[in-house]
Amino acid sequence: MSEAKVRENVHEKLKAMLPNAGKVVNDATEYEIVRIAPYKAQQFLASTLYKNRVCLIGDAAHLTNPYAGLGLASGIADAASLAEVLHQILTGNAKDEEKLLNAWSGARRQKYFDVVDKPSRMAYKRVQSDISTDDKLKELLSRDPIVAALKRGMPVMPPSLETKGSDLEGW
Repeated sequence: MSEAKVRENVHEKLKAMLPNAGKVVNDATEYEIVRIAPYKAQQFLASTLYKNRVCLIGDAAHLTNPYAGLGLASGIADAASLAEVLHQILTGNAKDEEKLLNAWSGARRQKYFDVVDKPSRMAYKRVQSDISTDDKLKELLSRDPIVAALKRGMPVMPPSLETKGSDLEGW
């Protein structure tokens, strides 16, 4: 939605969300809009998560829109897998530290592509869907298998975000 459209609809949206439609005594508006800064969803992944003794995890490694809840979860998985790799290195058990860190970077990037990116993009499109009528809701249910499964009460189990250090080259 454009910033102009957000500005145009902001009072209508606030009235729908606020008690008494945002009104107080004598029909005066209870709120004042000071600033409008629409959120711009973004999806980015660093070209590498390891270079010159620097490792990137979480939002430093990948920006993910919040609609599928995978940004925080993937950041935690980054940290957990990097901790495992660093433990292997710092205890002197890694066969090849450089290969291990590069393999970790590649594995985490691949995990982003396989598990995080597409579901996050689909969730962003989903929240933009017009479901203002029963027909529009039915259309969403017919084209979106995740929403349809949730509507039927089926649990949706996402693929794992885990990266096992012991599976990486150089371990």
